[in-house]
Amino acid sequence: AVKDFMYGHLRTTLAIVFDFAGFPASDGARLAVAEAKKQIFQADWMKILKPENVLKSVKSITHSL
Repeated sequence: AVKDFMYGHLRTTLAIVFDFAGFPASDGARLAVAEAKKQIFQADWMKILKPENVLKSVKSITHSL
């Protein structure tokens, strides 16, 4: 399930980046990217997939909009 989730988001992101989607990234997506940049380029980046970290990210994104 996690792989399907990640691949789906990756496919959508690549479509947006390469202008195949026909729409820009959402405000929530841009916020998620800005937050993830601080964590994903670290040696222990897999920690972002822990349920408690995903929940924290979702709460941060949805409460900021």
